[in-house]
Amino acid sequence: MKVEFDPTIQAFESQFVELIRRRLGIVMHVHQHYELYKTIQEACTKFSLTPAEYLSQLADCPTQSPLLHFLVAGITVGETYFFRDQQQMQLLQHYILPDIIKKKRETNSLSIRIWSAGCATGEEIYSIAMMLSEILPDIGNWTIKLLATDVNTTVLQKAIKGTYTEWSMRSISDYFKQKYFQKETRYYQIAQTIKEMVNFDYLNLNDDNYPSIFNGTNAQDLIICRNVLIYIDNETCHRIMLGLNKSLVQEGYLMLGASDPINIAKTDFVFHAQRGSLFTRRLTEKLQPVITTTKTIINPATKIIKITKKIEPKIKKLEKIKKIEKIETIKQDLVTRATDLANMGKLNEAIKLCEEGFRLEPTNKLNYFTYGLTLSELNRLPEAESALRKTLFLDNQFVAGHFQLGLLLLRKNQHEAGLKSLKNALAIAESKQQQEVVPGSQGLCYKDFADILRNEINLHITIGS
Repeated sequence: MKVEFDPTIQAFESQFVELIRRRLGIVMHVHQHYELYKTIQEACTKFSLTPAEYLSQLADCPTQSPLLHFLVAGITVGETYFFRDQQQMQLLQHYILPDIIKKKRETNSLSIRIWSAGCATGEEIYSIAMMLSEILPDIGNWTIKLLATDVNTTVLQKAIKGTYTEWSMRSISDYFKQKYFQKETRYYQIAQTIKEMVNFDYLNLNDDNYPSIFNGTNAQDLIICRNVLIYIDNETCHRIMLGLNKSLVQEGYLMLGASDPINIAKTDFVFHAQRGSLFTRRLTEKLQPVITTTKTIINPATKIIKITKKIEPKIKKLEKIKKIEKIETIKQDLVTRATDLANMGKLNEAIKLCEEGFRLEPTNKLNYFTYGLTLSELNRLPEAESALRKTLFLDNQFVAGHFQLGLLLLRKNQHEAGLKSLKNALAIAESKQQQEVVPGSQGLCYKDFADILRNEINLHITIGS
């Protein structure tokens, strides 16, 4: 049935296309304009707006706005299914995951970090969770971090619920279906043990907020970003590839879709032509040694040999000031270095630097913050919660501390307390100068951080209701 569109929509076509490219990095090709027109017309009817009014409000609305969510849901493809693309699934099950596991066992580092970027309704990351459950007989001894992100919060809500129709099950074996799902009339509910392995979050790949321990995108062993970059313009695609490159550990894997563009300029990716759209990151990065004691840093001013008794007190005072300044520098360097180590996945080294920082300055909230995030990465949740609460004891306006404590409580299934912490964070963020950088966020301004908080709150309110 042919749909009659409001003729004024076409007059704003190029402006809508440019807005979508700017805000989302998505390129709308000519063959997609039918869906774009349809989405715009439905949005105008739903929100009682003209096309011009809708365009104007989209330009400045926050990311959690229903106006933007409706547009995103209409123009992005949220459809997928379990064990989609059998060739790549076989590659994961028989080559990539076993190789990661083998290397981890050799180094006695029983942790795996995998990120599904553009996860849609979650079938892909849940498929990987089931694979890991099958090939890790000692999975209880491992720290498994499976992150799944998308720009479409509607599909994220479906993913978190973990309820699927027969259409999503069309490529899954009877073995997996019977072992990891419960049939409920016309639906399949994924097992709770599999659901608990995955963390779903809103993330726009067009933003420059990864890699970071702040949102869990750091130090990934494997990133899967399939059939996402085909919608992205060349410039944004290259920027995303640079970010994904930095988000991987050395020798980590990146898997793209068969039709995704290959743009690896200025990265250290190695392309495996015989294994589909698969890349590994070269082993090139070397960490510089860290000076962690004040003894080697604080040196007296030995170059001043000839001084008179008249100016000697002034010299000593100057030396004392320089020592204090250098102590402050090393305190800050320790926090920065600990964060860098955590971002690289060197969690035990980060812990040691944080503990050294406590010796020098026991009231540094940012040090406790990094300590808490790193403990959380190691699944030492009670200690992580204690560290994050310490940051708020030191500064109850520390918005990043409220945010991460909220996420941790939600992870521990303390839904009401977690939402309360997120709402506290949002109230503080909204009260600040919106363009100022949020301490501890690694570069986010309060305006963007407030948008993230609103998305998280809306996501978990919907799930908890």
